[in-house]
Amino acid sequence: MRVSRGKACESFVIEKHVSTGTEKPCSRALPVAVGPVYRPPMIAVKAEHDRLHVTIPTAGMTPEEVNDFVSRLRVESVVRRSRLTPDAAWKLSEDIKSGWWQENERRFTPEVL
Repeated sequence: MRVSRGKACESFVIEKHVSTGTEKPCSRALPVAVGPVYRPPMIAVKAEHDRLHVTIPTAGMTPEEVNDFVSRLRVESVVRRSRLTPDAAWKLSEDIKSGWWQENERRFTPEVL
């Protein structure tokens, strides 16, 4: 006997027999979603002393996406441990941009004869 979940009625779920179409109330239950239900993959987190072990499923991710994700975590870790002040970070970024522009300006400006 195949049974499908039907409409919700006052916090009861009505079971409907597929071949005969007969309905009967079943025990109290939450309404069941119709169609495919998304169940996110499990992320496991384990804390030990001064380390955090996180297991993340990579199904559906390309190797490049995995590498990008890990790189992002590494950057976050470094930034959190940094003692660089916002003002010092701004000055450093301006110095880097200035040096880069001096080295690459000829690539972006037309040559004047």
